[in-house]
Parts: sequence; structure tokens; C-alpha cells
Amino acid sequence: MKKLEQSYQHTIRTSIRSEDKATGACATFRPAAADTGIVFRRVDCSPVVEIKAHWSALQLCRDEVATCRGLGIDNLLVDIEGAVMPLAGSRASNYVFILQAAGFQEQNTARVLRTLSEPLSLPLRNGWLRATPANDLRVIQAASNSGSNTNEAGHITRVDRARFTSEICHVSPGSIELDAHAFLQEKQQINSAVIQVMAALSLISGTFVASIALFQAGLKPDLLQYLSEIEARSKVLSGEKIALASIQKVKQQSRA
Repeated sequence: MKKLEQSYQHTIRTSIRSEDKATGACATFRPAAADTGIVFRRVDCSPVVEIKAHWSALQLCRDEVATCRGLGIDNLLVDIEGAVMPLAGSRASNYVFILQAAGFQEQNTARVLRTLSEPLSLPLRNGWLRATPANDLRVIQAASNSGSNTNEAGHITRVDRARFTSEICHVSPGSIELDAHAFLQEKQQINSAVIQVMAALSLISGTFVASIALFQAGLKPDLLQYLSEIEARSKVLSGEKIALASIQKVKQQSRA
């Protein structure tokens, strides 16, 4: 595995508000400090209820957290007014459009990247998932589960901001594309599986990267129940120097 370049955390540049006239729900997406993570806040409750996007606490808001992962947003506050998110049940492209309008801001804090310490195979409800260590996120939609090579024939999506925006969510600058050819059934299935994987991996501490192969997994691979095992078998790829520096600082303070 090649050496990783330093990567930095990101948040949005300005706050932006979204309203859903059908349900009356509102949400305001706000910039957040480094190491905050993605935090949902029910600001219409007293006291305010906060839920951090982690597998142990949050298993909903699939498209929202997948969009944050796809756009490379590490830190975000989502203030919700209402029992549901605006545009609940809609495609992730709607959230891409909203967050793109807010813009992105790089933060002067290293992003902690994690990958698997060893290959991992997991049985899913509709098939199998096979994950291998990598230094970027790749999702492979394979036709069968024969063999052990995750590079076997299938649709491979290397996920970064540009591909997530244009290929997975079909969003062009300033508008949401409604090109019928982009929404063929096969394309929808592939993209739905990618978003499902990204949403699940977004609930793991740090930015998780791996090569994920889905075999006959259908539209909704059920990964939530396996996130604790995936996180337990992961290792940090970057951020070691920062972690070691913090440990040394604590030791020096304790000696003093």
C-alpha cells in the first residue's frame, strides 16, 4: 500500500437552511469545529437533544451521512426542527445540492484515516461483503461471490468528491440533473448500494477507507449490525504522529 498524503478535515463554509413545505420540517446545516464529527441536534426540544453520527447511537439519516462522507465533510452541526429531516426519504443528490451551496472549508487539523488491519468477509442478508485494506474507498458491485479476488468483474466506484457528485448523485453545478438516461434501473441499483455502504462506514470513528466488494447484495446491504466488528478490526493509517505527540504531552504533564 502506497504512503498516504496528509489529509485535512473539512467543514462547510457558511450556514444554510433547508425547509420541507410538505412536512413542515426544517434543518440548518452549520460549520463545526475540528474533531466535532457529524452531530444532529433537535433544537425544538427542551433541553436540546444531540446525537453524534456513530454506529452506537445513530442508525438513521442514511442519505445525509453518506453525502457528508462523499463530499469529504468531517465536521457538521445539523439543527433539526421537527420529527424528521427535511426531504426525508429523498435522494442524496438533494443534500449534495444544499451542502455545495454552503461551500467547503479546510481546517488545520489532520484527518484520521482508518482501514482494515486484515481482510474481512461478512454474510449479509442478500449476499456477502468482502473488504480488504486500501488507502482510498472503493465499492465494487459484483455479480457473484465466486473466488476471493475483490477485483473480479463488476462495477467499481472509486469514491471521491467529484465522482460522488457527478456519477453517484448525478448533480451538476447549480442544479440537479434530471437526465432520464442517468436513472436507468441498473445505475440506480449500483448507486444505492454505494450510498448504503458509505452511510454505514460514516458511522465509524475516523474516516474509514477500504476496498468493499458486494456480492449479490441487492439494493440495501445490511451493514449496521457489523459496524462494531469492522471498527474493531481497523487500524489508523494517518494521525499517528499527532496521537503520539498527545501521549507524550500527557506524560510530560503527569511527571511535572
